[in-house]
Amino acid sequence: MKYTKDEALNEIYKRGRKIREKHNKRITGALSTATVISTFILFLSISIFTGNAVTGTNSAYGSFLLPTEVLGYVIVAVIAFVLGVIITVIVRKNKGKNNNED
Repeated sequence: MKYTKDEALNEIYKRGRKIREKHNKRITGALSTATVISTFILFLSISIFTGNAVTGTNSAYGSFLLPTEVLGYVIVAVIAFVLGVIITVIVRKNKGKNNNED
C-alpha cells in the first residue's frame, strides 16, 4: 500500500479544500463583476434621471414636499437600495452554503 489511511484522508481533505477555493474564487469573480455592472448602471441612471424635470401631481403621501428635480435622485436611491439587498442576499446565501460544507 502506498498510503496509510490517515495520509489518504489528508489528501482527500486537501483536494476538497482546493475545489472549494476554486469555487469560491469563481463566485467572488461573478459577484465582483455584478458589483461593477451595478455601479455602472447606478451612475448611468443618475445621469439619466437627474437631468430631466419630471412633473407630477401632488398627493397626500408626502410627495408634495419634494420638488420635481429631486425625483430622479429618489428613483436612483431606491434602485441602489434594491440592488444592495439583492447582492447581500446572494452573498449570505453563498456564505451559508460554505459554512454547511465545512
